[in-house]
Amino acid sequence: MQTGFADGMPIADSTISKLGLAREQLMEAVEQRATACNGRAIRTALTTLRYADARAESGGESVARAVMIETGFAPDWLQYELTDPFDSAKPIRTDFAWERQAQELTLGELDGLIKYTDQTMLAGRTTAEALVAERQREAHLSLYGHPLLRFTMNEVRPAGMLAKKLQTAGIRQTALPTWLNEVDL
Repeated sequence: MQTGFADGMPIADSTISKLGLAREQLMEAVEQRATACNGRAIRTALTTLRYADARAESGGESVARAVMIETGFAPDWLQYELTDPFDSAKPIRTDFAWERQAQELTLGELDGLIKYTDQTMLAGRTTAEALVAERQREAHLSLYGHPLLRFTMNEVRPAGMLAKKLQTAGIRQTALPTWLNEVDL
C-alpha cells in the first residue's frame, strides 16, 4: 500500500511523537530499508518525514498542514501559544499561525466535531458547555487583534478550497515546493 504526502503526515507526526524519535532517526531507518522498495515511495516517505512535527495534536491537523505545505501556505508555527488575557497562568494555543508582517499574525484553527461529541473529550461537560467554552476562548483570543481563520476537514480536501481560504485571509503564498512532482500526493 502506498500512502501519499498528506495521508502519510499523520502517521509521521504520530510516530515521532509517540516513539519519541527524532525525525532524522526515522528518516535514517527508512533509508536503510529502502533498497527493495519503489524509489518514488521512498522519496514520498522521506519528504513526509522531513516535514513531520510531533507537536501536531490530531491527524486532522497533520493532514491540513500537509495540504498547506503542498499549496505553498505552510504555517509559521504549530500550536502557537498566547497567554489568556484574563488569567496569565493559562495558555491559549491555536493550531496554526502565520506571520503576515512583523508582529501581524493570522491564527488558524481546524474545527472538528469530535470535541463536541466524544464523551472523553467532553470530560463530563455537555455539548452546549463545550460550545460556550470554545466561544469564550475565541473571545479571549480576539482581544489580541489577530484574525482567526477557522476551517473544517471538508475545506481541507480538496486542497484548492483551503488554499483559497488562506489566500483570502491574506496569508502569503510561497513558491510551491520543488519536490511536488517527485512524490505521491
